[in-house]
Amino acid sequence: MHRFGIFLFWLGGILLLLFFVSSQSQTPNYQFLLFSLAGLFLGTILVLKTRKEHIQKNSRFRIIKGFTKKNNHSEETKNELDQKSSSQTPISTRRKHY
Repeated sequence: MHRFGIFLFWLGGILLLLFFVSSQSQTPNYQFLLFSLAGLFLGTILVLKTRKEHIQKNSRFRIIKGFTKKNNHSEETKNELDQKSSSQTPISTRRKHY
């Protein structure tokens, strides 16, 4: 469906171009305009609807992705520990950050 949506989108663009060419020659063909708008509309809907299904996870750079996930996870735990430790200290000993 994704490829068919792209096909309709391109077909609608070509028909729109043909409509502009026919309107420049003083004999506009409104069927080109009608079919081009329909093709652009249906093509856009099909592409947007199937875009989420079309995207696949890529296993490229999985080692690097694993490192970044570990680093993000360790930074999150550090931030959580810092927040817990600052909430447990008395108010009078906390630093004021301006």
